Parts: sequence; structure tokens; C-alpha cells
Amino acid sequence: MKATDRHYTASARSRAQRRRVIGFTAATMALCVALGVLAAVVLAAKGDTSLISRRSASAGGQGANGDSLSPSVSGTGGAVAFSTEATNLGGPAQNVSNIYVYTRGIRKVSLVSRRSAAAGGQGVNSGAFNPAITPSGRFVAFSTEATNLGGPAHAGSCIYVYDRKSRRVELVSRRSAAAGGAAANGDSFSPSISADGRFVAFDTDATNLGGPTNAGSNVYVYDREQDRVELVSRRSASAGGQGADAAADAPTISGTGRFVAFRTTADNLGGPIQDVLNVYVYDRATTRSLLFPGAVPRPADRAVTAARGRWRHLALRQRSLRGVRHERQQPRGAGEPWNQRLRLRPERQANRSGLPLQHLGRRRGRKRAGP
Repeated sequence: MKATDRHYTASARSRAQRRRVIGFTAATMALCVALGVLAAVVLAAKGDTSLISRRSASAGGQGANGDSLSPSVSGTGGAVAFSTEATNLGGPAQNVSNIYVYTRGIRKVSLVSRRSAAAGGQGVNSGAFNPAITPSGRFVAFSTEATNLGGPAHAGSCIYVYDRKSRRVELVSRRSAAAGGAAANGDSFSPSISADGRFVAFDTDATNLGGPTNAGSNVYVYDREQDRVELVSRRSASAGGQGADAAADAPTISGTGRFVAFRTTADNLGGPIQDVLNVYVYDRATTRSLLFPGAVPRPADRAVTAARGRWRHLALRQRSLRGVRHERQQPRGAGEPWNQRLRLRPERQANRSGLPLQHLGRRRGRKRAGP
């Protein structure tokens, strides 16, 4: 499959869903609780709804003239990152999908999918997607196929982090510095960043990042301070530490960077699993992988861990593919179904309708699993 196809799935969202920039859905509320963003909940309760995908107030404040997707909000709700196909938001942007951050307090939008200021600050020369902003609003991780951002980048989708304070961009989908620091040799997606911006989790098809991996998608964490990458979609160390025996993706990292949740169809990670897509939490401190208790995710649920690493707050997104942060880069109708991307066996594909799994379970007479 082409790298561009993996940013989107044809049935991922309706046009109305794609145009909704910030919505306090059940999934978003779960994320707010997990991150301790009480201020955002208060704003919603007060009915304080504001358009984010727009020009800066000093430039007139008009709305974006292209679709805007995948919002990511800072800890206080003061900064919101999003991807957009708009061409009227300013910055030295090219006519591709870009990542912007809107600062609500000063009503200003700024381009972040760009080269470091020291290298000229030009916008990416290919689409940028999947933004993830830190609680402080300083760091923004995103995926892009751009070739002009620097670093020994792969010729496909890579993960970068932009520091809005120093105006510097950094490649993080790469080997550890001790192993040469070469870029991942496969496409990387779905960045999730810790609260201080130090740790970035992502999934990748690369085979050169180390660890006992499988031949499909794996989940890694890159430590920006130590310049070190680590496989986390794996068995507990006490059980041998082997990599997941099936594709793993859609990671979410806790605020401290200790815990990483991901989804997988692997059956070698332990726990009383069923023949479904499961959610695991990997504890990087204890090198232990745990099946999330009682979780029987819907076809495209995304795990959300607490900012302080208390994974008991983990919640599951309920909207089809929205939580995966794979966006539409091809026209609707292009790309492979998400179940082909996960390489599910035919009998598993038969379970992947648009209905929640508990409804499918009732049809077959099984007891409903999970809340």
C-alpha cells in the first residue's frame, strides 16, 4: 500500500465530521479527563465555542478556505493544532496540507509544518498530518512525506517535532544515535507526544529501528533527550520480550512518557484475549505489557492514557477511525480498508462492520464484553 493511502480510509468520516474542528464528544471528554484539562470542560459548559481554523485577527479573522482536520488541544485549551488544506492562513506555506496552531488568547494562527528558522523556515513540500500538541503548547509532533525538513529522512512518511519556542524542527522516526541515527526505512504514522515533549510514540513499518519485531507495523518510542528509540509493542521482559506477532499501531503515550497504549491483533502478548482487536498498555519502567482490563474495542477505537501515567483512566474513542488520526490525502474512495492495513485474517475481517462489537456479540449469543 502507498504511504499516502495510510493517512486516510475512504469510510473514515463523513464530510460533516471532517469539518468539525473541535467537538466535545465522549472521546474528547475522556481525553480531557485523562489530561486534567478541566478548563476545557468549563469552557464547554459555559457554551464558549470558538472557530479555530481561521486567519489571525490581525489578518481579518476569516475562516480557512480548505478542509481542517484532526485537532489537538493544549492543556489549558489556549492552543489548538490542526491540519488543513487551506491556503489563506498565512506563513510560507506551499499548496499542500499543513499543520497550524491557533492561539486563542491572542487570536493568532501560526504555521508549524515548516523548516527550522535557521534553515529558512519554509513550509513543507509535501502534506503534513496527524498533529499532537503538548499541554504547554510548545511542541507539536506530526507526520509528513516532506523532503525539505532536514535530517536523514526516509523517502516516505516520517515523524517530526516542531519546537514553537526555538522554531526548530527535529526528525524523531529514526534509529538511536548510538546505532548511527539513520532514518526509519519504512513509513511512520500516528505520533503521540509526552507532556514535556521529550518522548514521542509512533507506529512504523520500518525494519531498521531495532528490537525483536514482526514484519508488520510496530510501535516505538523515541527519547529526544537521549536520542534513543525503543520498541514497545512487545511481550513483557519476563516473558521473553518478543515483538507482537501481528501489526500494532495507534499509540498514545502518557504525560510522563512511562506508559504507552496501542491496539493490535497480536495473540502473543498475554492476557485472556478474544479473537478481536485488543488494547495493551506497555510500562516502559517495568518492561511489562498488560492487556487493558475488559477492553473489547470497536473497530477503530484509540486508547487514551492519563497524563500522569495512570492507565486506569484509559478510555476508548467511539468514532470510527477518528482517534487513529489517519487523514484523507487521497480522494474519497481511494486507499485500502483499515482492516486490510492491519492484515486481519478473513474470519476477523468478517467481524468488522460499522456496528460496535458488543452488538455483534449479541447477534451470536455471546455475553457482552466491556462497559
